[in-house]
Amino acid sequence: MRHCAEPSHYSRQSAFRFDVPAFYKEARRVLKPGGKLAAWCYSFPDIEHHAEADRVFRDFREDVLGPHKTDVMSHCERQYRDIAPSAQDFGTVERDTMPYRLETTVWHLVQFVKTGGIYAKMRRETPGKPDPLPELQKKLMAAVGTSDKMFPLTLNYTIFMLLAKDPQPL
Repeated sequence: MRHCAEPSHYSRQSAFRFDVPAFYKEARRVLKPGGKLAAWCYSFPDIEHHAEADRVFRDFREDVLGPHKTDVMSHCERQYRDIAPSAQDFGTVERDTMPYRLETTVWHLVQFVKTGGIYAKMRRETPGKPDPLPELQKKLMAAVGTSDKMFPLTLNYTIFMLLAKDPQPL
């Protein structure tokens, strides 16, 4: 990118994947004076109105996916607090949270898990084991008392936002 070409830049659910100091340095290089960098991620969702399904989902996260999580993947759980830019990078760094509610289904929730980096890592590290997602779907359906994989669920997330303003000159 050209120097000072961008008024803003954003990173969704991915800032933790970069070489963070190099990322902030590059953001400072390409942002216009007064520019902004926004980064956000979201929490692991709670399943609303179905405590048993919520427990099943959390147990899956901790027991099945948890052993495959890396420190890098934990940055979002820490709400990017450990990788926030410093005052030498940006003049102002603000944080905020926002609730996010998603209407979905059991099947779509399981498919969402399948797209995650921790799930992919778990599958690479356990190639001879059966895919645990059909069992997760079965347990979630039992927890909500249905045989319909399209049974509606409401998920509640917290979105964690980081806004860095006024990049400091290099």
